[in-house]
Amino acid sequence: MNNKKDSTIFYFLCIFIYLIPLLQSISSDKIMAYVGGNIDLPCTSQKNGSEIKFLYMQKYANEDPLFVNGIHKERSTKEQISPVFRNRTSLNEFSKTVNLWDIRITDEGMYDCIIMYYPDVQVSSKFWLTVLVNYSTPVLTVPMNSSGNSTGAGCLIEITCSSSGGYPQKNIKWNLHGNESSLEKVNESIREDPVTRLFNISSTISVNASGPINVSCSVGEETSPEYEACMVKIHPPDPPTDDNSLHIAVALIGLFVIILITVLANKMKNRQVHLQEGDTHRNEHESIVLTGIVET
Repeated sequence: MNNKKDSTIFYFLCIFIYLIPLLQSISSDKIMAYVGGNIDLPCTSQKNGSEIKFLYMQKYANEDPLFVNGIHKERSTKEQISPVFRNRTSLNEFSKTVNLWDIRITDEGMYDCIIMYYPDVQVSSKFWLTVLVNYSTPVLTVPMNSSGNSTGAGCLIEITCSSSGGYPQKNIKWNLHGNESSLEKVNESIREDPVTRLFNISSTISVNASGPINVSCSVGEETSPEYEACMVKIHPPDPPTDDNSLHIAVALIGLFVIILITVLANKMKNRQVHLQEGDTHRNEHESIVLTGIVET
């Protein structure tokens, strides 16, 4: 009976000893950094003050780990640094961090830091480095043949949102405010540049609204300016009616007739005066002739 009990205790003791390195291993964490920037990659440890035998940070690339940076009390490690990280990292032994600069998209991935303390206590920590590139401010476009004016039956309009040069891949979020509306995705495009690994994304939706609405779209932290869609159609004021033009034309014609009558009347009057003067001269001439005849 005692032998069985001792065997059970020994079994659990073996399991505990086996789990000690796992218990000392810090759970993985997520760290974010921007392309072109720099960041301190931490080697988390709970044994501050203990003398370090070696510190080794590596990045998992496929199945082969890449040595990022580290220190060993008994040998040099500079030659072992991977060409991918050479001249881009430095080690701070006091803070147990590795500074990485000129960050690239290829730096994204899982990292592992192993610290060996004297005499032989090993602690490891893992973290995932996420690399970010901000997308451009989204742009809204509306096709020329899309109806954007509200009528009594509402309006139907297609809108496209596009953004480029970002990483990692993100989805476009649509924001609609105003009257009751519904949207349906018409098309979505995601393209990755094979060289830069940056993404260009676009999304087209069809919006059916009962009245004016404000539409915008977001990609990560970037948001487009709002677009006012389905505005009430305002008819332009009517041009001057033909009646007004007719009145003006009649007035001008009337004025012209009055002037014409006045001119003709003056001409008639002047003609009568000339005729009367001619008759007077003729009578005087006849009187003179008659007088001459009588005297003869």
